[in-house]
Amino acid sequence: MLSLRAQLLDFLDSAPYAQAGVRLEVRVMAGWLKRVFPPQVPGGPPQPQGPPSSFLIVDYDESRAVALQVQGTTDVAGRVTLSVDAMAAFAQCAALRLNGVPPDGVQAQLSATADVYGLALATAERFAAFDTPNATRDLVMLADPARLIVGDTSATSTKLWFQLHAAPRGGDRFVCVLSVRGANAPPRRVGLNFAADRVLTTTTTLSGLSAATQHTIELRLVQPDAVEHVIARGSVRTLPADPRRLSIAFGSCHLPGAPTSLNRWQALAARTDIDLTFLMGDQIYGDGIEKVFSDTNDWNERYARRYNQLWAYQPVRRVLRSRPMYMALDDHEVVDDWGTEPVDATREAAGLRAYRIFQQQHGPMGLGTRVDYGFRRGPAAFYVTDSRTARGKSSAFPVMGRAQFGRLEAWARSDEVRTADLVFMVVPVPPAMLPIAQLEELASALAAPVGGVGGGLLGAVVGATIGFVVGGPAGAVVGAEVGASIGAFAGAVGTKVYYEHLEDTITEPDLRDAWTYDKNLPDLVRLMDVLFDVANDIGADGKPGPRPKGVFVLSGDYHFGAIHLVRSTRTGGGHDHRNNPALVQITSSPISKPAVDTDLMLKAAAIVSTDDEFKLDNDHYRARFVGHLAQRNFGRVEFEQVGNTRRYRLQLYVEGESDALAELFEIDLDARPVTMRNLVGEVLIARGRLTLLRVHEIGSGFGPAVDRIDGEVIVAVDGSPGCAFGFQLRNDANLPARQRMLALLRDAFAHDRPMQIEYLRTGQHNGTLIRASQLAA
Repeated sequence: MLSLRAQLLDFLDSAPYAQAGVRLEVRVMAGWLKRVFPPQVPGGPPQPQGPPSSFLIVDYDESRAVALQVQGTTDVAGRVTLSVDAMAAFAQCAALRLNGVPPDGVQAQLSATADVYGLALATAERFAAFDTPNATRDLVMLADPARLIVGDTSATSTKLWFQLHAAPRGGDRFVCVLSVRGANAPPRRVGLNFAADRVLTTTTTLSGLSAATQHTIELRLVQPDAVEHVIARGSVRTLPADPRRLSIAFGSCHLPGAPTSLNRWQALAARTDIDLTFLMGDQIYGDGIEKVFSDTNDWNERYARRYNQLWAYQPVRRVLRSRPMYMALDDHEVVDDWGTEPVDATREAAGLRAYRIFQQQHGPMGLGTRVDYGFRRGPAAFYVTDSRTARGKSSAFPVMGRAQFGRLEAWARSDEVRTADLVFMVVPVPPAMLPIAQLEELASALAAPVGGVGGGLLGAVVGATIGFVVGGPAGAVVGAEVGASIGAFAGAVGTKVYYEHLEDTITEPDLRDAWTYDKNLPDLVRLMDVLFDVANDIGADGKPGPRPKGVFVLSGDYHFGAIHLVRSTRTGGGHDHRNNPALVQITSSPISKPAVDTDLMLKAAAIVSTDDEFKLDNDHYRARFVGHLAQRNFGRVEFEQVGNTRRYRLQLYVEGESDALAELFEIDLDARPVTMRNLVGEVLIARGRLTLLRVHEIGSGFGPAVDRIDGEVIVAVDGSPGCAFGFQLRNDANLPARQRMLALLRDAFAHDRPMQIEYLRTGQHNGTLIRASQLAA
């Protein structure tokens, strides 16, 4: 007997699928020896003379295979055992002849498929081969019948998106079941209808929910006999009714190429404190899908299959199904440089259609034609921009288009924004980036005077940076080569010839994608005007109002993480920005694609900067790097209102694989001008009993000779849960005082005495302990 002991589990949750069908197919076939001559490897080492190398294989004849099938139904644990008697089939194949020659071998090849409640899923193909009619194989089969995305969510409602991965059979129904976690109240049930012309997707909005409540989500298939089966699961926590604190995550550029590519998704999925998540463009890469899916000419099918391919990874799915998701459009949703370079109209329409089905349908705008949108949550207003669909269609409004700017200005002056304290704007391509024109002009002006050698060096830095900023690492290599050759050329023949050649060389699509490209500057200035007008509460009369706001730009696209401080010097023309002259841009990219090396970019930033700032336009707007991170990453912003004031504590993070950018500060919106006070280095106090006292490597004397460290002390107190404080036992003149502090901590820990800890804040949950004293019990 050939036997299969199978267990059918869910792809994401490993939950068993009971009462599901599993079919085992066995194909028994005869085979004959065949000599195979491997092809020569081009460019390999010379081969010795003599007959070509070869080896023998058994070539099995599929055309004369004997097929056997058996099927069964899984039990409550998702298990089923299937067996077939293959003795007769083995004997039949052994009796076959090829040119009168008996077989050199007979083999049984096994494959299995699952029918999950009428959804015929490709769960497994050929998984084993046996040379004997008596064998047993254990197999875990994973089924993935449907997926779920949590969309637009408020304190009282949530919008949910579902997709089936196979067409259902007639007579089956589907319901969404929403339950309050840990409550005995009956669940909410909503019937669903999946649209075959929208890749078997659907959405539903559930209203009247309780605020700040964790809900579980189930997609159930209901058979005609009323038996129900869960085929997808998720969860969502509604927002507080009037949130004084929110935690926001964001990222961009998803195209994993190795197992480690998904570690940022895994880290994000593990967080349970995220209220809103923004994916800011390039959630898929439509580049080359005509080759990846060459078995079809249908662009709609190609894009749908690309989404199903790149969104299939478990960490990605766990993020999408467990927190409110808000998505933005960038070029790779269609193809690289879409909007800057012309794209076939059929392909563009298919890419946009797929974006609306997979990314926009569960957002505030649904399947509407508009891609940009705004909404309000507590004291924060949000706006997600569209910098693609109108790009290149108007020289006067080259990036965002006239219509969207009209909507943006109306939103900026609406009550939704005027009454907010904080504003977050998603702009997929970062507006604050090195000025392309200034890099060009600088290279042109300086190459000739410094001569061929110096010109080559400067040209390499500037050329590589232009290539880096707009084209990624490959562009940087090309840019460096072009820059070096042009710099040397300019040193020999002069600036004018150099600049003409430069214009011809670097005016390519990626360069024209940047906001700081000269033809895009009109829209960059308009965008900065709107952002700083909002920051200064400027109304329709052009005058600053009484409610300045903290403004933050969330961006991606460039394959590195960064924090920029952007400054305005405008004082007139209806744009008086003196009350709040600064905003912050946080760039998070890539979440799974490889990151780029930022060294050349920083060198170029130093070249074009004055007092650490570089110009964004020729008049009013400047920016500087606060930090940069050349690792895969996701971004995070957490804000918390201080009392009933208009002061907020903000934590900004770009979290990489082994490093991170972090800024902690307090913003006072009633100060004039608005101030941002850095909280790192602030002296704070924690009180309570010690719950942890740990000493690392005491007596080892590690560290350099000039700074020996005899140990490190870590403590935690019950009055500050989740926080840790520490200090190093440096082997210097103050070592005795630190040893006395350690002895005091040991006594307090041993006798459960309350303590007061004074510490220097170094992060959100930690600090350097500088003083300790016992409190009265």
